[in-house]
Amino acid sequence: MNDDPPAGSPRPGEDGTQAPRPLTGVLLAATIAAGVLQFILTLIAPAKQSVKDGIGSRIGAVIAGSALLPLIVIGLFSIGRRFRTSRSRAIILLSVWCVVALSELNQIGIARRTRAELSAVNDAPAREVASVHATPPTSAPSSIPDAPDASGFDFSPGSDQRLIALIEHAQEQRYHSAVAAYARACASRPKDAALALERVRFIAHFNDAEDVSIASAADDYAAALGYLTGNFPDVPGTVLYQLQNYFDPHFDARADRYARMVPSWPPADQAAFYLLRARAAEHGKNSERALQYARTSFDRRATPEAGVLLATELHGANQDELSRGVLSNPVLDSGTPYLRKQQMDLLFDLGLQARAVALYRALSARQPAIVSDSATAMRLAHAGELGAARGILAKLSLNSWNRENVARDRFRLELQFGSAGEALDAYRRLRSFGLGSDPFSRYRIALAWKHPRLGWNLDDAVSLLSLDVLMLLAIALPLLLVLPVHYWSLLRTRAGKTGGWSHARWGLREIWISFGVGVASGVLGFWVFQPDALRWLYGSAAPRAISPSPPAELLPAQTIWWAGFAAVTVILIWRARAWSFLGPGRWSFGKAAGAGVVVVLAARLLLGVFMVFFPQATDYRFAAVEPFSQRICEELLKDCGPFGLVAVAAIFVPLLEEVQFRGILLQGLARHIPFGWANVIQALLFAALHGSLFLAPFYFAIGLACGLLVRRSAGLFAAIAAHSSNNLIASFAIILAQARHAAGFH
Repeated sequence: MNDDPPAGSPRPGEDGTQAPRPLTGVLLAATIAAGVLQFILTLIAPAKQSVKDGIGSRIGAVIAGSALLPLIVIGLFSIGRRFRTSRSRAIILLSVWCVVALSELNQIGIARRTRAELSAVNDAPAREVASVHATPPTSAPSSIPDAPDASGFDFSPGSDQRLIALIEHAQEQRYHSAVAAYARACASRPKDAALALERVRFIAHFNDAEDVSIASAADDYAAALGYLTGNFPDVPGTVLYQLQNYFDPHFDARADRYARMVPSWPPADQAAFYLLRARAAEHGKNSERALQYARTSFDRRATPEAGVLLATELHGANQDELSRGVLSNPVLDSGTPYLRKQQMDLLFDLGLQARAVALYRALSARQPAIVSDSATAMRLAHAGELGAARGILAKLSLNSWNRENVARDRFRLELQFGSAGEALDAYRRLRSFGLGSDPFSRYRIALAWKHPRLGWNLDDAVSLLSLDVLMLLAIALPLLLVLPVHYWSLLRTRAGKTGGWSHARWGLREIWISFGVGVASGVLGFWVFQPDALRWLYGSAAPRAISPSPPAELLPAQTIWWAGFAAVTVILIWRARAWSFLGPGRWSFGKAAGAGVVVVLAARLLLGVFMVFFPQATDYRFAAVEPFSQRICEELLKDCGPFGLVAVAAIFVPLLEEVQFRGILLQGLARHIPFGWANVIQALLFAALHGSLFLAPFYFAIGLACGLLVRRSAGLFAAIAAHSSNNLIASFAIILAQARHAAGFH
C-alpha cells in the first residue's frame, strides 16, 4: 500500500492479493443481523431525560453501534493485511457489536433502577399529603370566607389574578409615595449629599430587582442619579457609588481622575476607594495591584472586606506568614457569614486546621447552608474531620438534581480517606447512575490501584470494555482519511494513472500509525487528568471538581499528547532514515529561513486585514491563537516563564507539527494522490486541529504555504522556519499582553 507499482507490473487485484474484497454473503448477513438487533435494543431502551435526545440520537446510535464502529474495526485490521476473509470480518463485526450490546443492556437496567428511584422520590410528597388529609383535625379550623361581604375580598372565579394585581398595585403606590417624599426632602435640603445618595440607592433597588416590576423605576433612577452627580459630583459618596458599579477595562482610568482628591477624604472613604480599586484589580486578575490596593485600604481602615481580600492576595503571592497575621486581626470576626466562609477557606489553605475547624463549627451552628459544599467537605477530611465531611455530603445527596455529582464527590473522599469497603460502597453508589457516571472505568481503575484486592462485577467489566472501545476508536480514527485515499489510489492505478511524489519517504500506513498514536495519546491525557471531560460522550455534562484548589490539569493532559506524538515521530524518522529531510533540502539555510519568514509576514498582513472585518476572531489580536492554545500558553508562561514558553511554542511545537503535517501526512498522501489534493487535505486538517472557526482561513493559508515550501525545497526547514516565526510572534504578543496586564494597562 505504501509503494507505487512499477511500470509493467500486474495491477492490484490481478493476483488476488492487493485488491480489497467485496462484502460477501457472510459479512453482509452479519451486518444486517447486527443492525436489526441494535435497532431492537434502541427501541426497547428507555429514552433519556434530556429533551435534546430524540429520534436523531437513536438513529445515530443505530448507525454507530451496528455499522460504523464495526466497519472501522474491520478496516483497521484490513489495512494491515490481516483478517481479509469474509468470515473473519464477520467475527470482528459481531464481536464489536456484542460490546455495544452489553453497554446498551447495562444502560437499560440502570435506567429502570433510576426510574424506580425517581418514582419513589416523586411519590413521597404525595403520600405525605395524603396522610395529612387522612388525619382528622383535632380542632375545627377557622373557616375561610367565600363571599365579598365576609372579608372585603371577592373570591368569585378569577380571584387569584385580581388579588395579585391588587397587591402589586398597592406596592407600586407605596413606591411612588416614597419616591415623591424623597423628592420633597431633597428639595427642602438641597445641600444634603447623604440624602441624595440614599435616594439613589432606594430607587436602584427596585430598578435592579427581578421579582418586583415597576415601570417608572428606570426613569426615576436616571433622574435621581442625575441630581446626585449634578449637585454633588466630587463628594466621596457620589464618587464611590459611581465607581462601584463599573468593573470594566476603563475602571482604572475613571478612578485615576479622582485619585488626587482621595488624600483629603476621611479615612473611611479612603479605605472604601482603595478597596474598590483592589476588587477591580482582582476582577481583572491583576494580583500585584490587587495586593497593593488591598494593603492600602486595610492600612487606612481595617475592615473585614479589606482584610479577607488582603489575606487572599498575600497567600497568592506566597506571603503566608503575613496572610496568617491579617487573618488573626479581630476585626474579621465582625464580617458577614460569606466573608467568614472565605476566612475559613484561607485558614484551611494556610494549614491552620484547628482555627479553621472551630470557625466551621461556628458557621455551621449559625448558617449551615453556607458551609454545606463539597469543597468544605474535602477540606474537613484533610483536617481529620471525616465524620463532618461525610455529614455534609449526606445532606447534599438529598437534593435530587445534585445526587450524581455528590456521589462522585463522596467516592473521591472515600478513595482518599476511607477504607476499602467504604470506597467500594461509594463507588457502587456512583455507578448506580449509569455507565456515564464513571467515564471509561477511570474511577474503577483508581479504586483497583489503591485497593487491588477488591472484586469486579459485570458493570465494572462493561465500563472497562468501553475504555477499550474508546482507545480502539481513537486509534482507528485516522482510517476515516486513510481508507478513502487508499481506495482512491487503487482506482487511479487501475485507470492507468501513475504518479505520486517521488521524494516521499512515508506512506498511508505511517499516517495511520502516527496519527492513531497521537489521537490515542490525547484521549489518554484527558482520561488521566480530566476524566470528567469525556462524559459528553455519554450525553452528560462534565461535573465540577471537589478539590478545594484544583490544579491546572490542562497542561499535563497536553503534555501526554505531545509526548505520544513526539515518540512516534522520532521512531518513524529513524526507521525511514529521514533525518536529512529536516534540513533545507535543495535550498540553503538562509534562503529557507528567509522564505519562511516572508510567508509568515504576508500571512500576518492578510490576517490584519481579516481582523478589521472579524475582530471577534481572537482576544489577542496580534497573537492570533485560538482559546485552547491561549490557555496552554498562559499555563506555560506561568509555570515555565517567558523562555519556557518560547522554547515550547516556537521550537518544539513547530518542529513536531511540521514533521507530522508537512512531513508524514503530506508525503503519505502525495505518494498516492496528486500533490495539490494532498496539500489541500493536510492544510484543512491543520486548520481543523487548531479549533478556531474565525482563524481557520489563516491556519489554512499557513498550512498550504508551508506545504508548497516543502515541495519546492525538498526539505522541511523552510516550513519549520515559517511555523516558528509565527509562533514566536504569538508568544511575544502573549508575553507582552500579560506584562501590560500586570502593570495595570488595558
